[in-house]
Amino acid sequence: MNSKKRKNRAALQSARRRSMMILRNKSIALIGGAGFIGSHIVDRLVAERPDNLVVIDDFSLGKDKNLSWAKQEFQEGWNPENS
Repeated sequence: MNSKKRKNRAALQSARRRSMMILRNKSIALIGGAGFIGSHIVDRLVAERPDNLVVIDDFSLGKDKNLSWAKQEFQEGWNPENS
């Protein structure tokens, strides 16, 4: 691997570490989180472990099954009556 690729990879890893630190101890609300794009954002946010993550969706286009992984990760705090 050449030095330019190595530098780019190191910069990307450093940016990921910084973003994880920024999201810890934060509360996040995501509107439209059950759609295709929103559910992938939810998965990424769940992996970074914010203190609170609120997903708001009316399920007009999104699907509840798109949030299955997030539900498993936050099962204690998941309230299906609010979805």
